[in-house]
Amino acid sequence: MLAALDVLGIPRDGARPNVWKRAVGVSADKGTSLRLARLLWPAHAATTFDRLKDEARAEAALIARYGQSRIPRRAA
Repeated sequence: MLAALDVLGIPRDGARPNVWKRAVGVSADKGTSLRLARLLWPAHAATTFDRLKDEARAEAALIARYGQSRIPRRAA
């Protein structure tokens, strides 16, 4: 997987949890990830991020958002 990203020229970042969590504004408390995900994606609050066990899903979405924010924008 990492080789494919390298071949395609897609940057990758092995950010540690404390780095990406600070960058997106959540703490180690699992509830903060769920609350932020519900705020950012309200259409999915009652389905995708509804239960406490959906915390990992919320963190995955927040990690993706963090990664997206780190990709340099190309001029059109």
